[in-house]
Amino acid sequence: MRLLQSMRIRHTDRRPVSDTPVTTEALDALRQAAEREGAHLHVLRPDDVIELASAAGHAQTVENLDPEWRDELTYWVGQHDHGEGLGIPATAIPSTPPETTVPGRDFGAGTLPIGPGHDRAARYAILYGDEDTPLGWVHGGEALSAVWLEATGLDVSVLPLSAAVEVEETRRTLRRMLSDLGEPYLVLRLGVADPDHAGPPRTPRVPAEQLVEIVTS
Repeated sequence: MRLLQSMRIRHTDRRPVSDTPVTTEALDALRQAAEREGAHLHVLRPDDVIELASAAGHAQTVENLDPEWRDELTYWVGQHDHGEGLGIPATAIPSTPPETTVPGRDFGAGTLPIGPGHDRAARYAILYGDEDTPLGWVHGGEALSAVWLEATGLDVSVLPLSAAVEVEETRRTLRRMLSDLGEPYLVLRLGVADPDHAGPPRTPRVPAEQLVEIVTS
């Protein structure tokens, strides 16, 4: 029941997090949630964050040079008929670029107000697995869901950062940061949301019948 309740309220918050640090106990709980689903969560040391920031920034520069990538991004955040539950609404996109060490995806200007804070207290983690295979990525997705639900119950904000995984050059950088112990699936920013500013509304979800195929004999 607790996980079901968390599923209904979890969301992506692109605002800077507060100055309240994530507790060691919470980070341990998130690691355990990933492990139960066959993946791993490596929480970076503060000294590694600058290298991560450089990789994320470079990856987004590379992707922005691809016209097809820019068109795809514009489609998902623009005023298009995406279909039920699709697209990123303006209410979930910050109205001004957040002050952050590791850059997030640039979706342009939205309507979500943000405070004056900086995410200095944020922790960054790499979700990774043992292999770069379809099954490994399935386990990675299951682990992401488990980690996010656990984080929601612990009042920990989760922001997925995928750019550095999508570009092969920067993905190699993430592998080195893992000491070549696994395949990186996703980077996560973890923090405590600013309690003085209302967070974004929960974004629409795709209907289950569009995601789940039921085969009857």
